[in-house]
Parts: sequence; structure tokens; C-alpha cells
Amino acid sequence: MDDLGGTRKATEPYSPKMNLFAEMDPLALMEALELGTTRNAVSTAGVTPPSKELGMRRCRLKWDGPRRCTMMEELPEGGEAFVLRAEKVNGQFYISDSFTEGRQNDGKSVDIQEKAGAVVQPGTKDTPFRLRSRGCDYCDERLRCEGCGADDRAEAEVEKPVQSRWLPGWLQGSCAGDWMPRQQLLEAHHRNHKLNSGATAHVMEVHVPHPRPNTPTGEGVVWCPCQPRDSKKRDHAVLVTKLPTWNPKLRTMVLDFAGRVKKASARNFQLCHKGQEKMGKKAEVVLQYGKVKLGEYALDYQYPLSAVQAMSIALSVTLWK
Repeated sequence: MDDLGGTRKATEPYSPKMNLFAEMDPLALMEALELGTTRNAVSTAGVTPPSKELGMRRCRLKWDGPRRCTMMEELPEGGEAFVLRAEKVNGQFYISDSFTEGRQNDGKSVDIQEKAGAVVQPGTKDTPFRLRSRGCDYCDERLRCEGCGADDRAEAEVEKPVQSRWLPGWLQGSCAGDWMPRQQLLEAHHRNHKLNSGATAHVMEVHVPHPRPNTPTGEGVVWCPCQPRDSKKRDHAVLVTKLPTWNPKLRTMVLDFAGRVKKASARNFQLCHKGQEKMGKKAEVVLQYGKVKLGEYALDYQYPLSAVQAMSIALSVTLWK
């Protein structure tokens, strides 16, 4: 999509010209449009990790008050592109790739839950934050009613291949704001950690299901009610908070954000692979989130995280103070 109000919509990692249905069969596209699928699907860009070769994807999270934010990608040629938006409703953050900021063409307001394709369910001291999708890669591709999105629609009994992911409206016939979170895309455990300096810091451990390599849609491990997660399986990547190191010149504990972060904040953090958290500059940063100015944070991420996973991790720290 070309410029709209100074921005573009990024519908494929590093390729804003692509859209969700670009590789979809024309007949399947027509059927999806007739059934309203595009109204509440999360695009390929939102759920597919960028390739390892492309490295870090640079974005900004712009907050419009404490309950709503928009994720924008910084484009190599300058400017920015819309990626996702989120809004907090009844204690949960609903995530949508709708560019319309909650309004239809007729100007009427649209509830974020109607547009949302994923939801961040809050955690507690003893339970993790979870990112769950509206669709399920395992169950939806079979178009069967007995899956985790079970309904009694007769037409869903017929098996046929799905040529694009995340078509929840088509498969579930969900009503606005009344859909059941299904596939689990991420789990984030938060706790406090005492640093060598004596200060206490917020830290997290994030479990991300492995994407399947060499597939354009990033399909891989699925955790859903039909395929519950087995905590004993090594079917996921484990990311942890990178710990700050002592800077003798500044005489304080610091993290190097490579100039991306301009302001101090309790919510500034970096994630690396487990086992690298104390390696300092040698640790590979997979995600970093830090304050640039009031209401705006840098949100940079790379493989194995997707845009919706990166955003959900940032949303999970909104209570850090």
C-alpha cells in the first residue's frame, strides 16, 4: 500500500509491496473476501520472523496514552511503515494489523477486538504472560470442526489445502469481540533479579516456539488445545534479559543500545539467547526496547521473533516501574 498520511503499511518483512494474499490462489482469495476473512486476519508480516540474514529489524512503538500504541517500521530509504497496533481492553492487549485505527470506511468506530488477530493475556508473579492467536496453524490448515476452533459449520468438514495462514474469520465464523484465543505464540515469565551493585532489576525469560526453517510462512511448532505444550520438549527458543555490565568510567551498570535509546527508563531492556546474558558485548541481542522520548520507544528485533511476538514482549512490561 502506498503512502497514507505519510506512512505505508508493512505487510511483508522488508517488502511493503506484498500483502497477505499475494501468493494465494485467486479463487481462494475471492472466497476469503466474501467470507470477511481479511477483516480480522493478522498478515504474514506480523507472524513471520525476518530471515536470519537480514539481521535486526528497526521499529518504533508509539504510545497514545497508557492503553493504545502503534508499531511502526523504520524504512531503509527513510520514513516509516505501519506494522501493528494494540489496545488494552479489560486487562488484555488486543493486537491488530488494521491500518484504519479502529474506523471503517463509513466512519463508524470499530472495536479493536473485532479487528484483532492476537491477544496478550496478562501474567502474575506465578503465571507467565501469553500471546495467543485467533487462528491456529495446526487446526486451521485441516479445516476440521474438531480442532481447537471447533464450531458446527457444515462447510468446514471438507478438507482442502490452505494456501495462506491466519484465516480465522473464514474458519471460525467468530463474532466481533467474542473469539476464543487459540494457538499460543509466546510465553514470558517475569521476575525480579538482584544485581551485583545491590540494585533490583526486572528480568524476563521468554519461550518462543521454533519456526520451521526454509518455509516462506514460518510454520513450525504449534502449541494449542489440540497440541498442548510439553514443557519437557526442546521445541522452543529461550530468550532472557541481558544483564547490564559495570562501566568503570561512568561508575554504574549500563546496557549498550548502540545509540537507539535516548532516555533512562525502568522499561528499557534487551533480550539475548539463554546462556549469553552475562557475556556483555559478545551476547547477540535478539530484541531491544528502550525509551526515545515521551510516549515513544525503539523496538528492534530479529529472528526467531516475529513482529507480533516482539510487540507482545514490549506490551508485557507496561507495569514495570
